[in-house]
Amino acid sequence: MDVPVRFTGILALLALIPAGLYLTGTGQADPISTALTAVNVVFISVAIFLLFGPAPADHANGSGTTP
Repeated sequence: MDVPVRFTGILALLALIPAGLYLTGTGQADPISTALTAVNVVFISVAIFLLFGPAPADHANGSGTTP
């Protein structure tokens, strides 16, 4: 199975499913906790997506040879 590493950031968005089930199942689904949960899951997903991306400094010096 050839899955790109950055795909894990997108898969992290699946954490919205159990968070939503918890909020609706416990009866604590007020708008503030729902919004905070969704924002936190999106922040973590974006961080994971960017973490596994290429670093800008990897190619800053060209081929790595000294001038």
